[in-house]
Amino acid sequence: MEFVDQVAVSVQFFDVRRSKKDFLFSSHKLVSDFQLKFNDMNVFDLFAMGGPLLMTIITIWGIAMLVFTVQKVIHFFVQQKYTESGLGLILLFGSLAIVSGFLGQAVGLLMAFNAIEAAGDVSPALIAGGLKVSMIAPMYGTFIFLFSLILWGVLKEAYVRKSEV
Repeated sequence: MEFVDQVAVSVQFFDVRRSKKDFLFSSHKLVSDFQLKFNDMNVFDLFAMGGPLLMTIITIWGIAMLVFTVQKVIHFFVQQKYTESGLGLILLFGSLAIVSGFLGQAVGLLMAFNAIEAAGDVSPALIAGGLKVSMIAPMYGTFIFLFSLILWGVLKEAYVRKSEV
């Protein structure tokens, strides 16, 4: 029985009179089944599921963000040059990653809805699987954005502290 089917059966046959212990046990089983399915996937599977073209573009934005971060670290801590120029590029490339992820999700959902419209009757499990896949690219872009935001904040604080001295 697929995970989605198990969730549907659990929700459909949930009886209010069941004990809290039974409910917690079935909830724990569903979560552990989900973790097993997710743990079976590796990074390359997620990369391919998210769309190789889009995921490559997001990766390029992430690499560019890392290049400018390393450049600013070298300027700040090795060459002792404390300039603000180039700091915004770290945040820019992180922002491009998240925006690219959401753009890819929008395009993918639009194509999926066109296919659903053409097919007519589609099972809810198929739609749920498509929505799950559509979240991979924005999630990847969000991780890159959060990483760039942390790096930008640390370097910005270092710049502010050194410029006050």
